[in-house]
Amino acid sequence: MARGGAMGELAELGGGMAALYAHALAIEREAAERYNEFAERMADEGNDAVARLFARLAGFEGEHAKALERECAGMALPPIAARTNKASTIHNTFRMRRS
Repeated sequence: MARGGAMGELAELGGGMAALYAHALAIEREAAERYNEFAERMADEGNDAVARLFARLAGFEGEHAKALERECAGMALPPIAARTNKASTIHNTFRMRRS
């Protein structure tokens, strides 16, 4: 499946379009998940305005992921390894901030 533009140019570097879509989806899903975690944490901290901002950003990233899913529907995407220390990173970020 040939595509033009930046995605097509990047696909030529290796892995093809399927690999690029798989990575892009992983990035968008990760961003949505992290923004949701930040939103929850800010709500717990009583910072409702910032919690709403992070929730809104999570929504944007979720929409980006949905758009990518539509774009690559029917394409066999390679698996992308998930990071393992996500939640602890978020927790430690806020713990360090309080110290």
